[in-house]
Amino acid sequence: MDANRFAKLVGYEKDFGCTIKRDRGLAQLSSEGTVYEAARSRPDLVAACLSDRPLQTVLTENWTFPAGAFGNGGGPL
Repeated sequence: MDANRFAKLVGYEKDFGCTIKRDRGLAQLSSEGTVYEAARSRPDLVAACLSDRPLQTVLTENWTFPAGAFGNGGGPL
């Protein structure tokens, strides 16, 4: 979502000779992931989440599971 922050973390792995996940680095790990369509279609929400400013509110009357929550299994419901 944020190429500059990601590059910084990959650089830390190289600088310290240590990965966040024992068996592979962030670059490989990220290539195995999936970006949810909801994130691609709402750049305004991505920007809000990456911002240094607090979100105005997270309260809503019409709450739904976030995109990708619990995968296809539907979770504990």
